[in-house]
Amino acid sequence: MTLTGDESTTINPLTLMESAREKYTLARARREIPELALLSIHGAIEDTLRAHLLRINSPAALGAFSGVLAAMQAL
Repeated sequence: MTLTGDESTTINPLTLMESAREKYTLARARREIPELALLSIHGAIEDTLRAHLLRINSPAALGAFSGVLAAMQAL
């Protein structure tokens, strides 16, 4: 989820946390189909990590997921 332009101005920690909650709920509903459940859990984790990085004003929050992971490890 690399954000550019107008997308990055509308994304904030609260909207990402709400998105993470929705994706987690989807994962629970999709537990009968493991692949879909895992994709939903991955999305929920990614949104949560990005929300945290946005809260601490890290530019890595808007980059590639590998950058998000590296930034979280550096904390």
